[in-house]
Amino acid sequence: MFIIIAFNNLLSISFSQIVLYINLYLLFSIFHSKKIGYKPDMILIYWRIAADVGYSFTVSIQKTYFLLLLCSNNFAVKNLSFYLLQASLIMGIVRATIALLLTLERFIAVFFPIIFHNNRRKIPIFLIICPILCHFLFDQYILFGFCGNVVDVPLDCDNFVCTFNECYQKYWETHDPVVFSLIETVSVLLFIRLFIWKNSKQRFCKVTQIALLDSLILLLFNIIPIFFYSYFSSTFAKVKFPLPTVSRNAGSVIESIILWRLLKHKKNVNMKNDNIGKFQSSVSMK
Repeated sequence: MFIIIAFNNLLSISFSQIVLYINLYLLFSIFHSKKIGYKPDMILIYWRIAADVGYSFTVSIQKTYFLLLLCSNNFAVKNLSFYLLQASLIMGIVRATIALLLTLERFIAVFFPIIFHNNRRKIPIFLIICPILCHFLFDQYILFGFCGNVVDVPLDCDNFVCTFNECYQKYWETHDPVVFSLIETVSVLLFIRLFIWKNSKQRFCKVTQIALLDSLILLLFNIIPIFFYSYFSSTFAKVKFPLPTVSRNAGSVIESIILWRLLKHKKNVNMKNDNIGKFQSSVSMK
């Protein structure tokens, strides 16, 4: 039992650390070293990368603390599990909201291209922050207002069930499926439209490819595991072996690696095009 739970936590920590370092490298390469070119139309992608950094960091800290508690109760700190879980839930909210905004943006860009391209640069950053803030405030209202949670957690608590009351647990059991279903529904419509475009030999941009990748990872590593885990796991297993967390982090690793390769490839292509352009210019001058 100890080995299984410890292995579960170690997997979550390892996956979170990999995601953290890959996405930190991406942000560093985009905004500091300029190894990856900055594109204004990919602003939501950059926000998503930053959210992945925050989420993976909070999850790794949370799982490390739970692993220490598993080894000895001497590491227990009153109510620390509440604050660590809250931090990871908040970053998960930010992450999910940005994913939904990214999918909606691609939907508008594909189905209403003229309106999108005429108004994309006029959209203020506030319209990105506002949905995230509203989602966060709604969650806090459910937590403390509607469900009436209090910050009084057992000293040796190391899971979601003993940290929050039953009302808030039921809220989160429906929260993720609803948000993920919205993203997948829009993504299916987007995929159908892009499939028609592909048959007509039209090309679609890198941002749309990334949005579809995000939806595919979400389906394979979030929605399907949550569905099977909810229907085929015992209550004890759900408390002690939160495998959807491991699955979600594994999906984030795969997505981060693919995203890194896509962005790096895009930069290399741009550099080659620039070199070809410079060569052609020099030849024409001669």
